[in-house]
Amino acid sequence: MMTMLMTQVRVIPGDDDDVDDTGVEPEPFELGEHLITASDKLCVVDQLLAYLRPLGHKVLIYSQMTRVLDILQDYLGYRGVL
Repeated sequence: MMTMLMTQVRVIPGDDDDVDDTGVEPEPFELGEHLITASDKLCVVDQLLAYLRPLGHKVLIYSQMTRVLDILQDYLGYRGVL
């Protein structure tokens, strides 16, 4: 299972398709599952964290793009990690 998830992370393109800009986010801004389902990469991160955290693993997520870091902050707050 882990090998398959890591392969998915590598296969997903690293361009601006990280966030679906088709109006998924409701106005005014609300936290919810739509934050996760709007991005394939975030779906994979969600699966990885759901698998690794109960086993006691620590996870380091690195990104140079502040927009992605803001999205990750919202996601981690929604999941109760922060």
